[in-house]
Amino acid sequence: MDEILKNYTLGELVWTKAGRWLRVKELSAGKYELAQLAPGYCGEKSYNPKIDVEFDGANEIATFLYDNTGTPVKQLSRNAETAAEIDTEFTKLKQIFKDNLQEN
Repeated sequence: MDEILKNYTLGELVWTKAGRWLRVKELSAGKYELAQLAPGYCGEKSYNPKIDVEFDGANEIATFLYDNTGTPVKQLSRNAETAAEIDTEFTKLKQIFKDNLQEN
Protein backbone atom coordinates (compact mmCIF):
# COMPACT_ATOMS: atom_id res chain seq x y z
CA MET A 1 0.00 0.00 0.00
CA ASP A 2 2.87 2.33 0.82
CA GLU A 3 4.27 2.02 -2.74
CA ILE A 4 0.86 2.87 -4.19
CA LEU A 5 0.42 5.95 -1.99
CA LYS A 6 3.91 7.19 -2.91
CA ASN A 7 3.40 6.79 -6.66
CA TYR A 8 -0.20 7.86 -7.28
CA THR A 9 -1.66 11.32 -6.77
CA LEU A 10 -4.68 11.19 -4.48
CA GLY A 11 -7.93 11.68 -6.37
CA GLU A 12 -6.35 11.58 -9.84
CA LEU A 13 -7.67 9.20 -12.49
CA VAL A 14 -4.89 7.33 -14.28
CA TRP A 15 -5.67 5.66 -17.63
CA THR A 16 -4.08 2.23 -18.08
CA LYS A 17 -3.05 0.29 -21.16
CA ALA A 18 -5.71 -2.25 -20.17
CA GLY A 19 -8.40 0.36 -20.90
CA ARG A 20 -9.34 1.10 -17.30
CA TRP A 21 -8.81 3.96 -14.88
CA LEU A 22 -7.10 3.63 -11.52
CA ARG A 23 -7.69 6.01 -8.62
CA VAL A 24 -6.63 6.35 -4.99
CA LYS A 25 -8.74 8.59 -2.77
CA GLU A 26 -8.20 9.55 0.85
CA LEU A 27 -11.51 9.07 2.65
CA SER A 28 -10.23 10.30 6.02
CA ALA A 29 -7.02 10.10 8.06
CA GLY A 30 -5.62 6.61 7.50
CA LYS A 31 -8.56 5.49 5.32
CA TYR A 32 -8.25 5.16 1.57
CA GLU A 33 -10.23 3.94 -1.40
CA LEU A 34 -8.48 2.05 -4.19
CA ALA A 35 -10.55 1.74 -7.33
CA GLN A 36 -10.31 0.35 -10.81
CA LEU A 37 -12.98 1.92 -12.97
CA ALA A 38 -14.31 0.44 -16.19
CA PRO A 39 -15.67 2.72 -18.92
CA GLY A 40 -19.31 2.29 -19.86
CA TYR A 41 -21.01 2.76 -23.22
CA CYS A 42 -22.47 6.14 -22.25
CA GLY A 43 -19.34 7.59 -20.67
CA GLU A 44 -20.14 6.45 -17.13
CA LYS A 45 -17.58 4.64 -15.01
CA SER A 46 -18.26 1.43 -13.10
CA TYR A 47 -16.26 0.17 -10.13
CA ASN A 48 -14.34 -3.00 -10.97
CA PRO A 49 -13.75 -3.07 -7.94
CA LYS A 50 -13.48 -0.34 -5.33
CA ILE A 51 -11.98 -1.33 -1.98
CA ASP A 52 -11.82 0.75 1.20
CA VAL A 53 -8.61 0.26 3.19
CA GLU A 54 -7.44 1.31 6.62
CA PHE A 55 -3.67 1.91 6.53
CA ASP A 56 -1.46 3.20 9.33
CA GLY A 57 1.88 3.02 7.54
CA ALA A 58 2.55 -0.57 8.56
CA ASN A 59 -0.74 -2.45 8.66
CA GLU A 60 -3.41 -2.50 5.96
CA ILE A 61 -6.92 -3.87 6.36
CA ALA A 62 -9.38 -3.98 3.50
CA THR A 63 -12.74 -3.17 5.09
CA PHE A 64 -15.22 -2.88 2.22
CA LEU A 65 -15.55 -4.14 -1.37
CA TYR A 66 -17.90 -2.81 -4.04
CA ASP A 67 -18.05 -4.05 -7.64
CA ASN A 68 -20.90 -2.99 -9.90
CA THR A 69 -19.66 -4.50 -13.17
CA GLY A 70 -21.18 -7.93 -12.56
CA THR A 71 -24.60 -9.25 -11.78
CA PRO A 72 -25.45 -9.24 -8.99
CA VAL A 73 -23.58 -6.18 -7.76
CA LYS A 74 -21.06 -7.20 -5.12
CA GLN A 75 -21.09 -5.19 -1.88
CA LEU A 76 -19.22 -6.70 1.06
CA SER A 77 -18.35 -5.30 4.47
CA ARG A 78 -15.55 -7.09 6.31
CA ASN A 79 -16.58 -9.80 8.73
CA ALA A 80 -15.50 -13.40 9.42
CA GLU A 81 -17.40 -14.71 6.39
CA THR A 82 -16.23 -12.11 3.85
CA ALA A 83 -12.65 -11.42 4.98
CA ALA A 84 -11.00 -13.98 2.69
CA GLU A 85 -12.84 -12.78 -0.42
CA ILE A 86 -12.15 -9.11 0.32
CA ASP A 87 -8.47 -9.85 0.99
CA THR A 88 -8.14 -11.80 -2.27
CA GLU A 89 -9.69 -8.98 -4.29
CA PHE A 90 -7.52 -6.43 -2.44
CA THR A 91 -4.36 -8.37 -3.30
CA LYS A 92 -5.41 -8.50 -6.98
CA LEU A 93 -6.19 -4.78 -7.07
CA LYS A 94 -2.88 -3.82 -5.44
CA GLN A 95 -1.09 -5.90 -8.07
CA ILE A 96 -2.95 -4.07 -10.86
CA PHE A 97 -1.76 -0.74 -9.40
CA LYS A 98 1.83 -2.02 -9.13
CA ASP A 99 1.80 -3.52 -12.64
CA ASN A 100 0.64 -0.18 -14.02
CA LEU A 101 3.67 1.50 -12.44
CA GLN A 102 5.95 -0.98 -14.24
CA GLU A 103 4.23 -0.34 -17.60
CA ASN A 104 4.56 3.45 -17.43
